Amino acid sequence: MTAFAILCLGVIGQVQVPDGFASEAQPWELVDNDDDIQIWSRPNRQSSIDEVLARAQVDVPVGRLWDVLEDVEHYHEFMPHMSNARILERAGPGIIYQYQKVDAPMVSTRDCVMRIELEVDRDKGRFRRAYRVSHHPLAPPVEDGVIRMRKAQGVWEIRRITDDTSELIYQALAEPGGRIPSWITNYANSSVVSDVLSAVRARARNPGYRPD
Repeated sequence: MTAFAILCLGVIGQVQVPDGFASEAQPWELVDNDDDIQIWSRPNRQSSIDEVLARAQVDVPVGRLWDVLEDVEHYHEFMPHMSNARILERAGPGIIYQYQKVDAPMVSTRDCVMRIELEVDRDKGRFRRAYRVSHHPLAPPVEDGVIRMRKAQGVWEIRRITDDTSELIYQALAEPGGRIPSWITNYANSSVVSDVLSAVRARARNPGYRPD
């Protein structure tokens, strides 16, 4: 286990999550530690799907990572299997509504509408993007063959380590709907979360990337 993974184990319970997201202190289990990305999972008593938590240390400033996460209109260019993402409304300071669609292999297309709360403290180098499934009048109607997700919530956090190094954290609990057995979803989620972190990290590291 790397030194960074050991450090993460020491602070893994400190990530603030949306109300109702905690799983009554179920223990985390390290399920993957590859390519400098650590993945944990734990049961959630409110769901048959496990929560997942991923952490990575990234050699870019916190603002660079935040630019990537806020570049919603270009998610389809780098987020795995995401074919559509757009902001429906900026409802007020720190509140946005977002639509996104995912065309994952071997399963029906999923989409969802999310309410997202943003917290930014540039002086302390801390950024937070918490989401949960919601509704919005500007969301497109559900298309034939598409399953709209009704239960999903999660949080992105970025923390400054040094001026040029950041910690990227992603925690999620998502029920895909349909008839996918929970054991298959739990098995796949670890890989999906790792791929998502890898994609965000690669985008931030790309010197040719310029946010709009």
